[in-house]
Amino acid sequence: MFLCDVTIKELLRSKKLLVKPEVKEKNIRPAGIRVHLDKELIQYKTGQLIDPMQPDEILYKKISMEKQPFILEPGAFILGATIESFKMPRDMLGVLDGRSTIARLGVTIHITATITDSLYEDERTITLEIKNAGNLRIALSFGMPIGSMLFAMLDHPVEQSTQNQYKNQKGVVAANLGEQFS
Repeated sequence: MFLCDVTIKELLRSKKLLVKPEVKEKNIRPAGIRVHLDKELIQYKTGQLIDPMQPDEILYKKISMEKQPFILEPGAFILGATIESFKMPRDMLGVLDGRSTIARLGVTIHITATITDSLYEDERTITLEIKNAGNLRIALSFGMPIGSMLFAMLDHPVEQSTQNQYKNQKGVVAANLGEQFS
């Protein structure tokens, strides 16, 4: 069951759910918290061969949107991050949902990774897997509303230990293949 605005406000007030920067009232949606695009993007070098079973260095460049928007061309893929960072109790699950207005232009903000679990002991931003599946050139800007984080309560706090793969994630982070496929 997803949590409604009333429950989300209670969790924020009680500090059981931590979000930075502080959530403005207008960003609390009927069933989630609106999230915004941070200022930095990662663009992978085109044409690389990546074998997840034998990971090598993945080449990419970081792009700043602090001074001007980034134009996302049709078919292009980039990584972004939310401005907001989240820390959830161990009996909560976060689900990233794209914004309908952006989706209607052909832009997705997650390829498959919608789940944010509570296995992290720190506040973390959410990495966005941004793809322009449409035929329009789309200007992405620092601070633009890009999606929502929905929340659900688990039937019991998770017992698994903290994950270290993306520990202390702040801002956009490229794929960390490490030992994930061995």
